[in-house]
Amino acid sequence: MAIKNRHELFFVYDIKFANPNGDPTENNDLRMIGDKVIVTDVRLKRTIRDYIDQFYSGEEGLEIFVKEVMDDKGKIKDLKARLKDFTWRKDEKNITEEDVKKLLKRAVDVRLFWLAIKLKLTWPVQFNFGQSLHEVSNIKIEGTTVFASSENKEQWTFTEMFITPYAIIGFHGVVNEKAAEKTQMSEEDLKLLKEAIWLWTKNLITRSKFEQIPRILVDIKFKSEVKTHIGELEKYIVLNREEDVNKDKAIMDIQDVIFDFSKLLQKVEDYKDLIEEVEIVLDSNVKVADKQSLENHSLIKLLDEKIFLK
Repeated sequence: MAIKNRHELFFVYDIKFANPNGDPTENNDLRMIGDKVIVTDVRLKRTIRDYIDQFYSGEEGLEIFVKEVMDDKGKIKDLKARLKDFTWRKDEKNITEEDVKKLLKRAVDVRLFWLAIKLKLTWPVQFNFGQSLHEVSNIKIEGTTVFASSENKEQWTFTEMFITPYAIIGFHGVVNEKAAEKTQMSEEDLKLLKEAIWLWTKNLITRSKFEQIPRILVDIKFKSEVKTHIGELEKYIVLNREEDVNKDKAIMDIQDVIFDFSKLLQKVEDYKDLIEEVEIVLDSNVKVADKQSLENHSLIKLLDEKIFLK
C-alpha cells in the first residue's frame, strides 16, 4: 500500500580529505559555488540504489533498474535493453500500463525515483543539490604512478586528484505522497530509503569518497491529507563553531561545531497542527545546543543510528 503522508527530510554527513562528488567534465574537480562544495542529487540517489542492490539483491520487489548491467558482448545495457529485461518489450513505445505495473512491483528505485519513459509520472522522492554548511577548501593533490606513460618509455605517469580537507554537507528532500500513490511507494520503501541514506554513506569506501560519516537525519511526517511542507530546512538547522574553536581556522572535525535546532523547533511549533511526528537520528559525536528542548518536545523523537541496524 502506498504511503499516505508527506515527509520532509534533511540529511547531514561529513567527509574528510576526499571528494564528495567530482565533476567528470573538469578532471573530477570538486563541484564548487563560491566557497561551498556542491553534491548533486544524482550522487545521493546512486548511493541509495547501490546500497539496496548490494544488501537486498534477490529480495522480491527490491530489484534496481538503473544500474550498470553488461550484455553478453561486454557492453553496458542501455534503457531499451533494461526495459526488455523487466517488461519483455523491445521498445518503450510498446510499453503498456500493465508493463509499468510489473516494473513498479519489481524495481524499488523506480517506485522511489521513477523513470522518463512513455508513461511519465512525478518522482515521489525529490532532493535538492546538497551543499556544505560552511566554507570549504579545494585542494589539488599531484603524484605519480608506478607505471610508465606508455610502452618503451621510462617516464612515470603523472596523476592528480581534487579533495576537500573537510566538509559538512546537507541535503534537503521531500517525499510526495500524491506521486507515491501513482508509483506505489510504500512505508517499507520509505524505511529502506532512510536506511540506505544512512548506512551506505559509511560504505562509500573508495579512495575519492572515504571517509564519509552520516551525522543527522531529520524526518518530518505530516498528517494525512496535508498538502504542504516547511521547505528550506537547511535554514532552520544552524551550524555554529564551538566557542573554543579559533574563528580564523577552518572547521576540520564534527567536534568543532555545534548544531542549533531552535529555528527548527519554532517551525515545528508553527506547523504543529499539520505535523504527526518528527524523527531525528543523531550520530553520537554530534553536539546539539539545548538538546533538552528537543527531548522534551511532544512531537519530536530522538533516535540513534541503531534504528538502522535492527
